[in-house]
Amino acid sequence: MPGNTQHITVGSSQFTQIVAQTQCGEITVGEDPSVNGWPTTDFLVAKPSATNTPRRVSAGGTYTFSALGGRYMAGAIAGYVEAVSGATTFFQDEI
Repeated sequence: MPGNTQHITVGSSQFTQIVAQTQCGEITVGEDPSVNGWPTTDFLVAKPSATNTPRRVSAGGTYTFSALGGRYMAGAIAGYVEAVSGATTFFQDEI
């Protein structure tokens, strides 16, 4: 099955859902390198719910959500991300 890449806006005021656009086993997210001044901010990752204790990822880093025991179906929420400061563009790569 071919992969899918999209761009999403992630801000620091609330968590952004990472929603599978295709059936996939992994979703990798991070600030898009085309952002002016990249990398610009650390980000937080929470899963499976936005209320879980978040993990901090350093600016320029990525995080991969993996479907445990199978695949994400299109429309499934893999987790949540939030920029530590400001708002920026993230990539979301699905394979």
